[in-house]
Amino acid sequence: MEFVLAIGVVSFAFVGLLGLLPVGLNNFGAALDTSVRSQIAQRFISDAEQTDFDTLQNQAAVVRYFDDEGTEKDKSVSIYTASMTVKTNTPLPKSATSPNLVTLTIKIAKDPGHAADPFGPSSKLKTWTDVAFVARNLTHSGN
Repeated sequence: MEFVLAIGVVSFAFVGLLGLLPVGLNNFGAALDTSVRSQIAQRFISDAEQTDFDTLQNQAAVVRYFDDEGTEKDKSVSIYTASMTVKTNTPLPKSATSPNLVTLTIKIAKDPGHAADPFGPSSKLKTWTDVAFVARNLTHSGN
């Protein structure tokens, strides 16, 4: 009799724990997406900072593909599609612009199915947009 009661108590506890499993898995997936997205954005920003500023200003949109660990891969085996566009003459306060500052817009889509246009208005993919600024390295010589 006590054994049956103990089994009943344990099974009741397991049912509650199993109910929490989907929530935990969703949170884990969201945390993984956030981590990989950050790595991808940082890679684009790092590459832009290391590029000659004049070359960066004239750069066309770049599309790259990444796996579930944030490693750059071929499109056929990728999970994430990322695009970077460069906007010159970044607006500053008081309606000014600076020719020594560009705005990077980095869009990342979780795209395991390799959609034709993962960033299009009709896309149902989970996407993120990050913005970063890169300035020309001005060196001054003087006293």
